[in-house]
Amino acid sequence: MIIIGITGGSGAGKSTLTNIISKKINNSMVINVDEFMHKYLDIHKNEIIKALKLSNINDYWYNYIGTNFNDIKKWVRIIEKDIEWCINDKIMNNAKTEVFIVDWAFLPLISFFDKCDLTISINCDLNIKLKRLSERLEKNNKLSKWHDDALLNRLKYTSLNELGYKTKYQINNDGTIDDLNKKINDILFNMEINNNDN
Repeated sequence: MIIIGITGGSGAGKSTLTNIISKKINNSMVINVDEFMHKYLDIHKNEIIKALKLSNINDYWYNYIGTNFNDIKKWVRIIEKDIEWCINDKIMNNAKTEVFIVDWAFLPLISFFDKCDLTISINCDLNIKLKRLSERLEKNNKLSKWHDDALLNRLKYTSLNELGYKTKYQINNDGTIDDLNKKINDILFNMEINNNDN
C-alpha cells in the first residue's frame, strides 16, 4: 500500500492534480478530506468559536476561521482526531486498494502527514488562484458571502508550502494541463509507481 498526500492552497489546482494522478495509477482511491471536514467543523463549532474567541457569528462562520494562521492551527487541532479516524477508516475498509491519494490543504498540520509515502504540494501565481477561487465560489453562488480580505486570507493561509510546511515534491501550476501532466509523470516515474501514462 502506498499513501500519496496532496496539499496546496485554494485555487492552486489541487483537485485537478488529484484527479489526474488517480487516473494515472491503477487500483487507486482518492480520499478528499473536505468531503467530511465540514461535518466535524459543525460538530465542534462551539469549541472552535470559543478557542478562536469569535463573536458576531452568522451562518457563514467558516469565513471567520481562516483570518490568521494561528487560528487555523487551533481549529485543525480540534478536529484532527476525527479527520484522521475518517482517513484511516476509508483505508481499512478498502484494503485491496494499492494506492490512496489523500487530498487536503491542511494535511501537513496533522500527524497523518507523516504516514504518507509521497507528498506533493501544488501552487501557482496569486492572481491565477484568486481568479480560479472567485469563479468557483461564483459558480456555487457563494462569492457574495466572502469579502475581499477573507478571500485573500484564504489564499494566503491555505498555501502551507509557502509557510514552511514542505513536501517531497512541489509543483508549479502556472502553465497548461499538458505541463501539469508532464510534471506528474516525472514524479510517478521517479517513485516507480504504476503509471497508466494517460
